[in-house]
Amino acid sequence: MKRQKIVTFGELLLRFSKPGQLRLTQGDMFTSKYGGSEANVAVSLATQGEDVTYITRLPDTPVGHAGAQCMALMGVDISRIIYGGKRIGTYYFEPAAGMRAAKVVYDRDHSAYYDLAPGMIPWRDILKDADIFQVSGITAAISQQAADASFEALDIADEMGVSAGDALVCID
Repeated sequence: MKRQKIVTFGELLLRFSKPGQLRLTQGDMFTSKYGGSEANVAVSLATQGEDVTYITRLPDTPVGHAGAQCMALMGVDISRIIYGGKRIGTYYFEPAAGMRAAKVVYDRDHSAYYDLAPGMIPWRDILKDADIFQVSGITAAISQQAADASFEALDIADEMGVSAGDALVCID
């Protein structure tokens, strides 16, 4: 059975968490991991043996390159990631404990992805061999520029006959 070529697009984030069940206001240490909705989809599909390319914009810094490498280590093609901007988007996660709900605090303003604009990503070249293009509603909700870039990608994918796949796409 031929593997399908899947392209995912979204913001790679750096997650900071407190160890154990500590609140964000407790202690002085954080652990960190890279993630984000579309990145998680890409890793999940790649670990199941699918041919997945992840598209995002990261800062051209050691932190940005470390995030890309994290994806590559999981079998995701990162060769089309673009670099620019000054910072990676972050979020802070406080795990649930007992009756306490989990808490998430995002810090995405003016991240490399937030400032992404239409025309920065060579969609026709990236999607030329793709079977499926995956993007979610949050990808377009980060900023107006990110929304414009998301809809640019969706329009080109549609024009090129690349399937959005009902189970993989959610545009609100």
